[in-house]
Amino acid sequence: MLGDTHDKKTVIDDGLSLKSWLCNTPLYLQLQWFDTVENVDVSVKLKRRRWTSGITARDALYLEKLGVILS
Repeated sequence: MLGDTHDKKTVIDDGLSLKSWLCNTPLYLQLQWFDTVENVDVSVKLKRRRWTSGITARDALYLEKLGVILS
């Protein structure tokens, strides 16, 4: 049950982050942001903490809402 609460909070936080970004970023900059999105899988645990794929939860939600990627 606790996991459900955490998951809901995460979804709400991601949605608020996306809303804030959308309200403060012009459309041309939003589209430019995704010009070179790459997904990188890093297998070593230490490197995984230092390396990000460039796609945040906010980014994934944005692309999902556009229908570009499926959740």
